[in-house]
Amino acid sequence: MAFDYEAETEIDVLSVADAIRSDYRLAPLTDEQKVQRRIEIEAWREEQAFLAEERCIERECQQAEAEAAARHEQALALAEQNRKARLERQEAISRQTREREITDLRLQSIRHQAWQRDVEIAARNAIAYRQRETLMSELDALVSPPPPQPSPEPEVINVEQPAEETGRLDYPTLHRWF
Repeated sequence: MAFDYEAETEIDVLSVADAIRSDYRLAPLTDEQKVQRRIEIEAWREEQAFLAEERCIERECQQAEAEAAARHEQALALAEQNRKARLERQEAISRQTREREITDLRLQSIRHQAWQRDVEIAARNAIAYRQRETLMSELDALVSPPPPQPSPEPEVINVEQPAEETGRLDYPTLHRWF
């Protein structure tokens, strides 16, 4: 007689227990019980295989989901890294542009200051030159006597005399004052 785990009657349990006590072993199974046990074992194996396959499929699904989540996280991390790199590059370009503009402004300022300095030097030189010329002309006037007055150039006056009525032509005589 086989032990029925589903049976909850006391009689079945006691009869099996009595059989074990009397022979110190279980009673031999009949052919029908052996076939039944084989069927139950086969059903249990199939059930365990089905459950193992379900667990394997579930594990594969979880693995695929985990891999997809890891790829997604990796893609997000890469996108964030690219965004940070792009922002850093934009900041570096802005900083370089600003530095170039500041350098250009400094150069322009230096050129303007040099031009202004050159203009101021030229103005000072012109003023100094005029002052020297004025001083030299005043010194020349004090040291040298004034030049003599130029003599007036003689004037030539032509006087015409009236012609006599003799029919003769008279040319006027020219008198020069030298």
